[in-house]
Amino acid sequence: MRKFIANHQEKANFSANWNASWSKWWEGWKPHRDRQTAQMSRRIEVSDTRTRAPIGYKPTEAEFDRATGLFAKSGSLWSSQLGPEPGMHGCKCPPEILRKHGIDPATGLKVRQVIGRDVDSASKNEILT
Repeated sequence: MRKFIANHQEKANFSANWNASWSKWWEGWKPHRDRQTAQMSRRIEVSDTRTRAPIGYKPTEAEFDRATGLFAKSGSLWSSQLGPEPGMHGCKCPPEILRKHGIDPATGLKVRQVIGRDVDSASKNEILT
């Protein structure tokens, strides 16, 4: 009914008998609706191609190592199958793997080596921002 009213308001139509106009419009609308429904049933549904990890899935160290390498390069790509990303609460990636790829386990940020300064070994790493 809204489409009927909007259509006639848009065109500034006047009718001597709105009931007859409605009946005529509705008779034209039903075949239109049926054609649209037939076209919708021919659509191909594309399924989600991503695979989900089964419940209770435990990633291997090799999977963490590969994902951490990608995360270190991109700064943002982390598989949800591996749990929260580095720096987030509940990150399951072993800290030694994160350090191997230059990521601070506490913050998830890249770490760089400070070269050429006379500092103790604890402060040789700085977090890149």
